[in-house]
Amino acid sequence: MAEQQFIMSSSQIAEIMGTVGSPLIVVSELLKNAVDASAENIDIYYDREEQSIAVENDYKGFTFEEIEKLSHPGTSTKKQATNLTNDKGMFLTGSKGLGLLSVFLLCERAEIITAPKDKKVYKIILDKAKGTVEQFTTDQTSEKEFTKVLLKNVDKEIVDFLSSESEVRKLRHVCTYLYKKDLVPFPTIRLHIFGQPAQEINFFCDFPSMLYDVHFNYRKANHAIYFNCASPGKNICEDEVVFDDFQLQKLQEVMLVKYGIKETIPTRSNELAFSDFTTVPDFEGRILVYEKSMAGAQLKAYGAGVNIYVNDFALYNYLAEENDWLGLADYSQRKKVTRLKPHNVFGYVNFPCFNENEEKLKISNERADFIQDFTYSKLMYLLKGVVMFAIFNIDVADKNPKYKEDSHQGNPDSQESDPQQKTPTGDSGADAEGHSGHECDDKEKEGAGSTYSGSNGNGSEEEAQGNEGTPYSPDNVYKPQKLEQKNLVFTKAESAVIKALINHDDLSNKIYNVTFELSKLDLQVHRHSNAYLYRALLESATKYLSQQQSQVRFDNSSLEASIVSALNYLRNQCRKGKPLCNKHKDVQIWKDTVTKRKLIDALNQYVHNEQPVDALLLQETWNSMKGYIIACLTIQ
Repeated sequence: MAEQQFIMSSSQIAEIMGTVGSPLIVVSELLKNAVDASAENIDIYYDREEQSIAVENDYKGFTFEEIEKLSHPGTSTKKQATNLTNDKGMFLTGSKGLGLLSVFLLCERAEIITAPKDKKVYKIILDKAKGTVEQFTTDQTSEKEFTKVLLKNVDKEIVDFLSSESEVRKLRHVCTYLYKKDLVPFPTIRLHIFGQPAQEINFFCDFPSMLYDVHFNYRKANHAIYFNCASPGKNICEDEVVFDDFQLQKLQEVMLVKYGIKETIPTRSNELAFSDFTTVPDFEGRILVYEKSMAGAQLKAYGAGVNIYVNDFALYNYLAEENDWLGLADYSQRKKVTRLKPHNVFGYVNFPCFNENEEKLKISNERADFIQDFTYSKLMYLLKGVVMFAIFNIDVADKNPKYKEDSHQGNPDSQESDPQQKTPTGDSGADAEGHSGHECDDKEKEGAGSTYSGSNGNGSEEEAQGNEGTPYSPDNVYKPQKLEQKNLVFTKAESAVIKALINHDDLSNKIYNVTFELSKLDLQVHRHSNAYLYRALLESATKYLSQQQSQVRFDNSSLEASIVSALNYLRNQCRKGKPLCNKHKDVQIWKDTVTKRKLIDALNQYVHNEQPVDALLLQETWNSMKGYIIACLTIQ
């Protein structure tokens, strides 16, 4: 046994740990250490009964030299000289050497069990109160290298908090795997919550159809933002557009030349004025905009918004759904026609190859946010005043053709040949030469024949009245989508199956009663009640089938897993030509609704959290899933 004293005192350690804002940051720091060690697999364990948290990886164990350095917190060889990437080529996530110290936020003592290349198993105990690191060589050996960090005597409330759906949803977004998948060699990360099946944390989303899919990146070497807006089915320029002058007038000129938008609405960030952006680091990102709230149901079920990542790992504060850091609510209040709303916009901003030792943009000690200094203000200008400015105005012009240049109907380059063409600022006689990027291909633009011309370029409705005294008449651009049906009900033939259950047993009576209550509730008015009863009916029907058929496994901790088990059984019945389940494609639709559209995750959110209920999602999924319910109640 060897014991060494921390170079830092316990009071200094406590001061540093006092800045760690959440238990999930501790877990994230342990994950980053494992990723930096080039792990292939990482397992996280939350055990309320044992009051423990553990993070284990299967790659590198601690070397003797690394164990010695544990007594020198605050020092790190990461991101020094050529030590910038791990064995997989991923840029290292840490650099301050404080990640392991964060465990003291959750416990007084932590154990590290590790097996390096010599296959001997070592135990290291970190003691906060004593300020010591103790090292033991055990009599055990291991066939593989591994490292396990074990936190003991963790308060049960902390374990409960980390196990809550809101924190698990944040953990699912701890890295950019959702958007990048195989583009970055992430390890497989699994979460084990005591009493529940293990769940894989890093998942990839098959994004549903969207209005806009925007990719952008900023390169500080030439101080330019490269912007591309893909708009399926719309006549919107999809060429890469380069913004290399970030002053409002220049941005407006690019919007005119590339997108035919003659009147732009500035964001609040455009009111600021910066001339030097050399301190802003490289960043990349993707913004997805949806029209219908239900279109992004799969993303919403996982709690996605617009998150910020550094070296592909999330900054904690941006994982909170209520953090509308892009100001989307402000956009929707200023211009009602925009689809840029907090629940319609998803995506990420990532800072690749970010070296804290060199960049002017600083990350807080708790690694939850950036230090909000002058460089941070410039960054926000680029994101809000350039990227979001462009998306916002593309969207507004798409909904309201009055903002578009008439000459863009047939030829986006035609304004260059018109000597009387107005610039975005209202000056006449200026041409559009000298702008960077390639011109769009000829596309027919919306808004033919528009005569609208605002006076100051802010696009407000109050200025929509023309100079000739023509009375203002608002466009009928907003038509709320109506629900096709008022209630979630069965047909008369299907209802006969439900009625036949009366007084068979308690579960059968529950199914009948839930169906009766569900049929009486207005889908538009009583959304949460419909969601609760809908979920209860899916659960009860699945349990009913499991009681009739032993091949169906009902898991009390996972309704989705239970339904998948039932669907596997129903698929086999299809092959046998069983009545009421003779369409193989129906079973596939039910499975896609549950596994791809993540119906159960969405219903769980409605039941357990404050998330608004998407009535369209309930209606659309019900029209297929009620067939599943009937199948569960009739297949023998």
